[in-house]
Amino acid sequence: MTCLPRFQPSPHHCVAPLLLALLLSQPALAAEPLSPPAITTVDLSREPLPPLDPSIPEQSLRIGNASFKGRFITDAKSGVITGQVTISWDNGDRFSGRMISGKRQGPGKFEWANGQSYEGDWRDDMPDGRGSQIFASGDRYEGDMKAGVPEGFGSYSDKAGNRYEGNWQAGLKHGKGKYQWANGQSYNGDWVQDHPSGQGELIFANGDKYTGAVKAGLPEGKGSKIFASSGDRYEGEFKAGEAHGSGNYLWKSGDLYQGAWASGRKTGAGRYTWVNGDYWEGNFSDDRQLDGRLYFTPNIIVDQAAIEKLVQQTRAAYDSGGTRSVSDKPLDVARLSAIPMVALELKVCERPEAALDCRQRVLREVETGSLFKHNWQTMFSDNAAGKAPTSYEVDKSSVSELGRVFSWFRFLNSANGDSRNTGIKYDCRSEALEIQLLYNCTGGAQTATCTLDRNFDKYVGKAIPAATIKGWFKSACERGG
Repeated sequence: MTCLPRFQPSPHHCVAPLLLALLLSQPALAAEPLSPPAITTVDLSREPLPPLDPSIPEQSLRIGNASFKGRFITDAKSGVITGQVTISWDNGDRFSGRMISGKRQGPGKFEWANGQSYEGDWRDDMPDGRGSQIFASGDRYEGDMKAGVPEGFGSYSDKAGNRYEGNWQAGLKHGKGKYQWANGQSYNGDWVQDHPSGQGELIFANGDKYTGAVKAGLPEGKGSKIFASSGDRYEGEFKAGEAHGSGNYLWKSGDLYQGAWASGRKTGAGRYTWVNGDYWEGNFSDDRQLDGRLYFTPNIIVDQAAIEKLVQQTRAAYDSGGTRSVSDKPLDVARLSAIPMVALELKVCERPEAALDCRQRVLREVETGSLFKHNWQTMFSDNAAGKAPTSYEVDKSSVSELGRVFSWFRFLNSANGDSRNTGIKYDCRSEALEIQLLYNCTGGAQTATCTLDRNFDKYVGKAIPAATIKGWFKSACERGG
């Protein structure tokens, strides 16, 4: 007699030589729940088993710690069994099915004493083909098997109510598959070595939905996530389940952030755009704005009397300073650079990547008026008889930074297209409005050629009563641009 170890922890079975070949190759089916596996295709084709000879008598046989019963024959030379047989071990394990030359082949069922069982196809003494396995824990697998483990397509469910259906490879979830958690969460997509990896769709228990690249069960790579509770949406790069890299976040309200992320927070260069089109552009850290600018449209309310009063106040402010352009007056570069509106534009030259001639280029564009692009809105028109038709216009593209608002207005001669463009600075804290730059422009509203009034030392910082228009910049000041 020879004692052979079982393929699961249990008392040893002592067997006679005629069963040696059988028990040496018993299937290594796990006593614990399978880790769901996967493969896209598996070859289930096989030759049909030879029919059972009905002349074989039914018999019973006791060998070692196992009893045999059925219609079978024992090869006289090798001692192996062929036929339909039921094997019962003393420890309570049991097999019922076909055996050919000492190996289980075709349909058969193995039942463990602890309640675990496998029923299905066998090949060369291993579960192979289609079958189902019920584990002692109550978990179950049903699907394709190969060499004793799930491979091909199958479904797995556990006692807790979790369920996987899809491809398997070597006993692991691998390929395409869907996992449904008992709490309502689900994943449908690619699997690699028992982990969601590749492309897929995650629906979380709270209703959030993610579609895109997945690694080790978490969003990683490019993808999009819709937040069920708010209706917000993020689209971009992920890492370890969080927004990380470059991405866009769209709020249900219509606000939009475009830029860099780190661990789920706005970090790095980015742009935040409000639904009305205003936007803040600059650097963020841990969801907070650092240095940057707010670009916005002033909240302009037309009040005819107020507009006329502002026109008079503005003209008086810079006409009294003798701001007639002197073309041959040398440009005071130092004083021009110190004007807040110009200094704001020169900040780009402080960046490490700035070209060596950056300051000269910016100042040259300031002098010619080509640096500033405008989007004019008519506020007031004066078409009184005997006067040149004049319109008062405000630039709808304004900028705010560190509590200071920079904007433009102009007086346009509607007859010949000549205009005077005035740059202004509004201080949110002191509510003071000051003149910054003046340009004399000719050539029409669309193709105007503008020249800087070099007498800026006469009017820079000159105050204009701000009570009329401070409401225009209220929202910009509240946003702290």
